[in-house]
Amino acid sequence: MSDRRWTRLVLTGLAALASAAVLSAAPPAAYAADLENGDFVVGVRLPSQYPWDDSGGKIVRIRNNVITDFCSSTPTPYTSGFFETPREVVLDDLGRVVFLAQLGIGTQGHGDGYGLWRCDTLGAPPIMLGAFGGGVGLGYPEPVGAIPVCHAQGLHMKRRQGIDLNTGTASSTTLYVFAINKACGSGPFETIGFDPASGQWLENLVDPVPSMVLDPNDGGTYDMLYAGGYTWSVAREGIRGVLEPLDLSFEVAGVATGGLSLQRITDLGMGTGPGLALLWDDTTVPNVDECSDPSGNHSDPVPIGTPYNTSGGLSRPAPGRVAWRDGGLLLQGGERTAQSPNITNLALFNLNPGDDSSSIAHWGLAGCIHVNTLQQTPWHAPNDFSDPNGVSRSVNQWDPGGRFGTQYGLVVGVGPGQFVAIHATGLLGAEGIDVFPPFVPSSGGVAVFFKVGSAVNVLITASDGRRIGVDLTTGAPINDFGAAGYDSATSDPRIFGVRDPSAGNFTIETRGVASGAYAIVSYGVNLATEATSQLSFTGNAVPGIDAGHALSLDPAGVLTPLPATCSNGLDDDGDGKIDYQAGASSRDYGCASATDFNESGTALCDDGIDNDGDGRIDYRKAPALGDIGCSSHRSQVEAPQCQDGINNDLASGIDFDGGASANGGTPLDVPDPQCTAPTLGSEAPAVGGCGFGPELAFAVPLLAAARKRRRPQPG
Repeated sequence: MSDRRWTRLVLTGLAALASAAVLSAAPPAAYAADLENGDFVVGVRLPSQYPWDDSGGKIVRIRNNVITDFCSSTPTPYTSGFFETPREVVLDDLGRVVFLAQLGIGTQGHGDGYGLWRCDTLGAPPIMLGAFGGGVGLGYPEPVGAIPVCHAQGLHMKRRQGIDLNTGTASSTTLYVFAINKACGSGPFETIGFDPASGQWLENLVDPVPSMVLDPNDGGTYDMLYAGGYTWSVAREGIRGVLEPLDLSFEVAGVATGGLSLQRITDLGMGTGPGLALLWDDTTVPNVDECSDPSGNHSDPVPIGTPYNTSGGLSRPAPGRVAWRDGGLLLQGGERTAQSPNITNLALFNLNPGDDSSSIAHWGLAGCIHVNTLQQTPWHAPNDFSDPNGVSRSVNQWDPGGRFGTQYGLVVGVGPGQFVAIHATGLLGAEGIDVFPPFVPSSGGVAVFFKVGSAVNVLITASDGRRIGVDLTTGAPINDFGAAGYDSATSDPRIFGVRDPSAGNFTIETRGVASGAYAIVSYGVNLATEATSQLSFTGNAVPGIDAGHALSLDPAGVLTPLPATCSNGLDDDGDGKIDYQAGASSRDYGCASATDFNESGTALCDDGIDNDGDGRIDYRKAPALGDIGCSSHRSQVEAPQCQDGINNDLASGIDFDGGASANGGTPLDVPDPQCTAPTLGSEAPAVGGCGFGPELAFAVPLLAAARKRRRPQPG
């Protein structure tokens, strides 16, 4: 499902979280005069004369257990300004109260519809921002038109970041985002957002977790949250983490271009339909291979460490609510029962569970396939649903920071303690909640971009050896970064970028494709602070002639220029030779000039390539760091006969080490006695002449006897 306003580039893979969302250190300005640190804003129900009547809702402020009306619905259903209990409540970055509530009037046959509202100050009337599937005839804005909308959930604040590569600046805006179900039970949820700065609605920002399909047997436990640059969406069957895209902008021939790029999506612990829940594993012991269970009981996957419920069935704590606390996701969810399981602290710093062999279960229900699972740290025992005083540990809703939640008439604390703290009482039908100061969406990580003129082709190499750019000979694009790499595929300028690269040095090799001056502008962007760093490199291009530049990127995204590789006084390729030094015996012959940015030469043992595929590259002064088949940096053979893994002479033994170094460390045979070093070019013994070898011991006595026979005898 693509963005209707922007082009969306969906990239695969996953990077580690760079930072966590944080609570605002200082109260926001503008609308926050009516709120103090520690104040709760809670959605509650208005009193009703009859239980079956539609009753309106309101937002209340709670300060030291004193309840004050903040803003309220009109009392009469089917009229402008009426809404039911605010089910999801958040404070935006300016301290305004934003909430979702049913409208009390909907599209015929499709329930009450939903509205997104905002209350700016204490006592001010609520502002209707958009109606979905309801509010017919009331003049409300309808962002998706007059169509059925049966669910609206997962309200959260999202940070959309933009990078202007014309000016080298970064900026961001905060959006109100949530998921809606327009098909009323027969289709998935999709996201929609409101930009409070511009007043515009944005549809289909990114798909929520694919399992967000209405289950008629489920009350609708779906939630979304933005933290650390990711949008997390949870539902009964799993969790989706979306690294939010960057909105890039630049000009090509005076025409504005760019768009949303460098987005990454991953699905964690997905099931295949309603009722199939997220699998859990403690990752400390091997899993049970359910598919080889001799009992033949394959009704449920049973990873070791998964708790069982009292009925004897597998307890599968599917997520229903999500928050961000102490640098990790906090989940609450449960089976399709009235019982709610314990709140779980889920650390997602290892976002790719598939790289941990101990976190793979064998799932009989899915054809015994391997299913990746995640690690959890439950706060309480599996069936410990209440504290010693009988107060439930579960909540209807909680704040984005996962520290406070609502029960029917209470505001309670959320945490691992034995007792549940009660912070407010006397509420009527409490639902949505947030606490001041607001949870401020934050991003993390860094990005680096290179804006290249048309006179040169460039190949950019990071400190870990990965490259992005074009092949300097063929012009073919190269991207070793995969999902994290960006290529605008434009000309004059052409933009290359990398999101969350390793800090370290970057080399920029250039080859002229036209005559004339060129410029390469590099930008480092700190996505957490939106600070940018800029470097410019210039030169005169000559077709077919190479040049280069270099810079370093620190963890904060700051760029620093570096001298050329061939004049920095270092042995960059480890071959024992240093830089371009005309006439010096210690010069590195891979350096064509002092401005060369590559010390690799043309010989096979000095070209920077693993030519023989043994995992080792070139001659190194320290043998353990290089290809042991290379006798020097001028050698043209990386795999001589005594290190090629082949029995070249068909006699007993292979190579100097039995072929181990050419076979991943496993010997193929005993060592060849003729191979006394890996760099020798022949396994066979010398043929023909004896030389001064072992044969000399037999020849000397025979030669001495012959000489005596020829010697004249005395007369």
